[in-house]
Amino acid sequence: MNPLTGSARGVIGSARGVVGTAIAIALVVIVQIVIGWTSVLAPWMTIPIRDLLLPTTLVLFSYLLRSLRITDWFNVPIGPATRIMLQHNLWNNLMPMRTGELSFPVLLKRHLDIEPTRSLVALAWFRVLDLLCLLTILLSAYGWLLGHPWLFGLLMAGLVMFLPLTHFIVTRTLPSLIGQESKLQVIVDALQMEQIKLWRCLLWSLTNWGVKLLAFALVFSLFAQVDLVTSLIASIGGELTSVLPIHGVGGAGTYEAGIVGLSLTVNMDYEPSLAAGVNLHLFLLSITLFTGLCSILLPRKSELKT
Repeated sequence: MNPLTGSARGVIGSARGVVGTAIAIALVVIVQIVIGWTSVLAPWMTIPIRDLLLPTTLVLFSYLLRSLRITDWFNVPIGPATRIMLQHNLWNNLMPMRTGELSFPVLLKRHLDIEPTRSLVALAWFRVLDLLCLLTILLSAYGWLLGHPWLFGLLMAGLVMFLPLTHFIVTRTLPSLIGQESKLQVIVDALQMEQIKLWRCLLWSLTNWGVKLLAFALVFSLFAQVDLVTSLIASIGGELTSVLPIHGVGGAGTYEAGIVGLSLTVNMDYEPSLAAGVNLHLFLLSITLFTGLCSILLPRKSELKT
């Protein structure tokens, strides 16, 4: 590796870390100035615990669906798949700049001896389908608010067309363009898969996001006192910030900015949306941390009976 290139990458990484920390600090300061942290956190003392049981159960169920997606894709046991998913989720939420994504191939190699090429291809498919599902649900929610519920059917038709077209490009067109002697042949080989596998992955992804976003919308509505569709749109704003190149530490700042940004499109005031966004983020991070720590109790591959 060129030492200058390595040095440049180090400088860029450090700069991103500084920016991410600055964003998180800015959130703390802005919330204090605009609302006050005492006011933001006060609802936790008044909201009944039972009102959080359903959202918590839904989030945990969505984690199970994500684990099943890994199990189905790699044909591996559910125990190690759940352990990997929870630990990947933990690092992905806490590590800056989405560097936690890199834990996915590392965990799969360590626990299931799956090569990084296979795991990175799977992760790429997961993220593409995740984004498509998010956008489908978001646009459908806008359509519902605008009195066009039929938009959901149109968007689902788009998803139905996307998969076979993409599968054809990956399995037929791409190999002919790359050629057998290309250094990219290893990646092209890893991309080859049955179309039914992608359909199942889409089903897991769409169901997961439907359950997870319903949970987030329920929590947001508890704190913001708005209807469920408005809460759904605002909640998606936080999730969409995952595509940004720079994030606050633990997503702090950027996650809330995404929520406020989309809540403004549905005529919410920024103060209640910011307060509810902060509390939704705290809810998410609490479950992420708890389940991530609990994942050490789940079996590794080496602990399974053969």
